[in-house]
Amino acid sequence: MEDKPPRTVRENTCVYMVLAPGARGNSDGGAGRFRLQPADATGAPTAPAAVVSSRDLPEAVRALEKPSLRWVWHNTRSRYLPLLRAGVSVDRCHDLSLARNILALSEYAAGTPYVRKLRERGTSLPADAPEEPAPDQFTLFDAQPAAISLEDLLQELQDQLAAVAGSPSRDRLQLLLAAESAGAWWPPRWSIRACPGGGTCTKKS
Repeated sequence: MEDKPPRTVRENTCVYMVLAPGARGNSDGGAGRFRLQPADATGAPTAPAAVVSSRDLPEAVRALEKPSLRWVWHNTRSRYLPLLRAGVSVDRCHDLSLARNILALSEYAAGTPYVRKLRERGTSLPADAPEEPAPDQFTLFDAQPAAISLEDLLQELQDQLAAVAGSPSRDRLQLLLAAESAGAWWPPRWSIRACPGGGTCTKKS
């Protein structure tokens, strides 16, 4: 199948862009492809998801990046570090795993069913959700193991935003989530340094 061009996700304005790997055997994605889903301030889709190959993903992200956009993924290190290695950076992100931890523990979070479930079971991934591999196990252009689906990421984003919207201290909670995601945004950048003669290299520990 042909990849859907990234421009399809620019037709409607959006607040969030959810980045998810295509599921194996999925007609809308598949191994070696990624799905880019624009969403509004509630996490609801604003247009059909675009499908791009892993090789075209860096340029698609570069083309879509703008100051008002917040990128959404399950884990910043596993998603952002490969992009940085490809020479692409973004200004803002929403790390679902970190936000999950905060909402489970924060007194400011609204007591939605999502938050109550987090507090009952702890902040670990749902039982049926596979853990994402460490970024050092693959490059951006490798076929990656199965990971959390776009639909699951979208649902969790919506649940998290609803927990914030229902909070009596909404602004404070929004700032807390943004600060936590920003904190996760820096370590991948620190792991990339300039190479002699130009380009970037991964720092050795």
